[in-house]
Amino acid sequence: MAKYLIDNNALNDFYVRKLLNSKFSGSKDVQFKDINHLNEYFNSILDDDIKKEKTSQEIAIELNQKLEILVKEEKYEEAIFIRDYMNRNNIPRIIL
Repeated sequence: MAKYLIDNNALNDFYVRKLLNSKFSGSKDVQFKDINHLNEYFNSILDDDIKKEKTSQEIAIELNQKLEILVKEEKYEEAIFIRDYMNRNNIPRIIL
């Protein structure tokens, strides 16, 4: 489950709120046969607009905006994660 959350950038406020308001929050008997079943289950929670494919340019702009906001809010630890992700994936820093 942790791998799913990390792979899908699910450790943000929006996703947590979405998860808490979903069918998952009241369910106690959820069992997953394999990782694919887990992925399908949690993907069903997300809205269509989150699942849509984004271009690399849209992703770069979005990450740069998030990084800029986090730095302005002095949330440096969270900004470090985004910066490191951008470095690992060769996403350029755009000055907004």
